[in-house]
Amino acid sequence: MKLIYQDEGGTAAHEPYLVVSGVVVDGDRQLVAVENHLDILLQKYIPEEDRPGFIFHATDIWSGARYFRDRERWPMERRLEILRDLARIPGRFDMPIAWGFVDKNEFPDPKFAIAFDQENIEVARHVMAFTDCSLVVEEFMRSCTNEIALIIAEDRDIVRQAVKEAIALYRSPEQLRAWKLDKKQLLPFRRIRDTVHFAKKPESRHLQLADACTFFIKGHLNQQVRGDFLYAELKPMLLVFPAKDSFAQAS
Repeated sequence: MKLIYQDEGGTAAHEPYLVVSGVVVDGDRQLVAVENHLDILLQKYIPEEDRPGFIFHATDIWSGARYFRDRERWPMERRLEILRDLARIPGRFDMPIAWGFVDKNEFPDPKFAIAFDQENIEVARHVMAFTDCSLVVEEFMRSCTNEIALIIAEDRDIVRQAVKEAIALYRSPEQLRAWKLDKKQLLPFRRIRDTVHFAKKPESRHLQLADACTFFIKGHLNQQVRGDFLYAELKPMLLVFPAKDSFAQAS
């Protein structure tokens, strides 16, 4: 069984892209090994007294915020070492990464956006990016394995119900016909099973890794040149969008 740990980034109003990425983890071969490796990184970089409850949060590490706000203790070079080690994990353990994104300038169409409040727009964008990421997972699972996949996503109150409803729709032939989506490639889902399961980052090291992957992809889309070496570490493990029928158009 594959476990897909999904996280999102780009929810702040000023960010041009909303990204959802999913780290594909083999439950038998990789789950414990990756947890152990992240614990090794914790011991490598974080003083023992600060380890309980510590979360690898890529935005904080990059920007020198919260735990990393002391720039003398945590200069940029040191923080980039942590991010580089996180970026190397998918390649080290041969873990593919599915991803999807929405260009906020294109969705929703500015002509119609005024009809929706900001929370509804954010939820719709998240569902679109989540859908593209999940389509990539379904395509990957069909192409190379007979296994099934379960999705574990970060628990965000405002999107939880919408994401659960989206997965229920994509797994139901009857609902797909009712919504005239039954001709979409890769629908209904066959390899993604059950509903979406939710967890908080402090509960899951793997969600913290997904957070980092999302941050590196978002940085590349934002043309954050200083972080290109982090994206380059990740790039060989990135799965591509389905050739057709992507819900949010990728360029």
